[in-house]
Amino acid sequence: MSCGDAKLNFPAPHFDEVALMPNGTFKKIDLASYKGKWVVLFFYPLDFTFVCPTEICQFSDRIKDFTDINCEVIACSMDSEYSHLAWTNVERKKGGLGEMSIPILADKTKSIMKAYGVLKEDDGVAYRGLFIIDPEQRLRQITINDLPVGRNVDETLRLVKAFQFVEKHGEVCPANWKPGDKTMKADPTKHTRRRRLHSFMGSCLCCIIQLFIILFYCAIALFLTLYNCLSMCIFLFMNLLSVVFILLFVCSLLHRPLPA
Repeated sequence: MSCGDAKLNFPAPHFDEVALMPNGTFKKIDLASYKGKWVVLFFYPLDFTFVCPTEICQFSDRIKDFTDINCEVIACSMDSEYSHLAWTNVERKKGGLGEMSIPILADKTKSIMKAYGVLKEDDGVAYRGLFIIDPEQRLRQITINDLPVGRNVDETLRLVKAFQFVEKHGEVCPANWKPGDKTMKADPTKHTRRRRLHSFMGSCLCCIIQLFIILFYCAIALFLTLYNCLSMCIFLFMNLLSVVFILLFVCSLLHRPLPA
C-alpha cells in the first residue's frame, strides 16, 4: 500500500519543519531525530474546527501511555505555528486546545501532506491520515479517514503495541489482539502439515462414504437375491402342493365305487 511517497515497509518520507512544542516555543523538528523510537504521525485538516480538537486533545492527554512504550506522537496541519499557538491559548471549553503535551507541525507549504499522500487537493487541507513509524523509520501502518470522522486513540495504541510485540517475539497477532492475548507463530510448515492432515482426513472420509455406498448397494442386491429365492421357493412349493391336490383328487375318483 502507498500514499504519495509513503509506502508500507519502506522508509517514511522525511520532514523538517517548524512545530509548536509542548512548552509553547517554536522549534524545527525532523523525522531523523526520532530514530530509535516509534512515532505516531497524524494529520488533521485545520485549526479552530470541531472534530480536530477532540482528536488532538485525546492524543495529548494520553501521551504518557505512548511514551511508556517508547513512542512519540506528532500532529500536523497546514496552519502556521502562530495559528497553532493561538489555538492552544484558547480554553478547551471554548473550543481551544489548552495546554498541549505533543508537538504540532506547521506544514505551511503542504510538502509533508503531499509526501504522505493526505492532501485534499480541492480544499488544500489534509485528510485525517495516521501513520505508525518504527524505530528504523519504516512505515508500518497507514490509515486515512475522510474529514467528518475522527480516529480512535486506544486503537492506535493497540496497533503500536501489536507491532512492538511482533518485532520482539517474532509471532503474529490475530484479529482484535490485545496485550496478554494469545498470538500465533508464522510457521509455513505447520500450515503445510495441517493442510496435509486435512487432505488426508478428507480422503479417508471420502473412502468411508464410498465404502458405505458400496455396502449399501451390496445389501440391497443380497436382499433382492434372497427375496427372489424365497419367492421362487414359495412358487415351487405352491405348484407342488397343487400337484399333490390334483393327484389326491384323481385317486379319490379312481377309488369311488361304481353305481349299481
